[in-house]
Amino acid sequence: MKIKKVIIYGDSSGIEYTNLSPAKLELYVFLPEKIKVRDIFKVKVFLKNVGDNYIKNVNVSAKTSYNLRIINKSSINVAELKKYANTNITFELEALEEGEYNITIVAFARRSLNTPSAIIEGKISPNIGFRSSLGMVGIIFLILITILSILYVQNSLKRK
Repeated sequence: MKIKKVIIYGDSSGIEYTNLSPAKLELYVFLPEKIKVRDIFKVKVFLKNVGDNYIKNVNVSAKTSYNLRIINKSSINVAELKKYANTNITFELEALEEGEYNITIVAFARRSLNTPSAIIEGKISPNIGFRSSLGMVGIIFLILITILSILYVQNSLKRK
């Protein structure tokens, strides 16, 4: 390869020549298949540098719809990712209310060849566990009290 001309702009920090390709990031996102209201769950991000060069200060951020809340940090910095290396990042979220949700994960670094992102869409289901069980216990309790009250009144009337 023959270089014919090089232009250096005033805001440049210099020139670096290398026969290695720049860092290139890939990300894969994993989360539970089913999410219910009040569930606290983990979004796991697998980040990999598939380029020939290392990369520093990779920022991985998460943004969510209104019905999810990020419990830990919404942005995590990876100090350095060597060539062909990978790392795991975990975001902890809470489902606040039922309905459609989305989660956006973005990995950004200044010297990367790309800025990979993932948008995950899904549905938060109602939580019909403990709370509904308490509701059923309450209904059964009311029915039992009503039956006992009727039996008490009948016994009282028979004695007179």
